Amino acid sequence: MPDFGQIIYSELAVSEFPKIKDYLITEVGYKPEEIGVITGATSKPNRLKIQDDFNSGKVKIILGSEGIQEGMNL
Repeated sequence: MPDFGQIIYSELAVSEFPKIKDYLITEVGYKPEEIGVITGATSKPNRLKIQDDFNSGKVKIILGSEGIQEGMNL
């Protein structure tokens, strides 16, 4: 499994993000804190925290929708 830097993007499967996150934890072996979720409902402070944690390698995977399209430095 990669150390970091994976982005899973979907505008249509946002409702499936919890299932995808659960799969990555239970079947692949990631820790819950290694997976960030960014959607249109994610607050700006939380987006920035996930962005910073991703860029530092603390968050290894981001599940993202339109909330990561513009203005994020990933």
